[in-house]
Amino acid sequence: FLSCEDVQRLLGERMYRRSVRSDMSQDLELIDISDIKVIEYDVRKASDSRESLVMSWKFYFGGEND
Repeated sequence: FLSCEDVQRLLGERMYRRSVRSDMSQDLELIDISDIKVIEYDVRKASDSRESLVMSWKFYFGGEND
């Protein structure tokens, strides 16, 4: 359902989302996907050090809730 043409068109028009479908044109207002900078992110390392990362986040940005 989510990848059908109607839903993908709606997501593009109302939520400025890129279509996951290769057979649909992309909105001209979006920057070219090749211009989006991508960074490497080690999910496993972040997961393993979650507690330390959360403590750092709370220290720098505040917050008492997990």
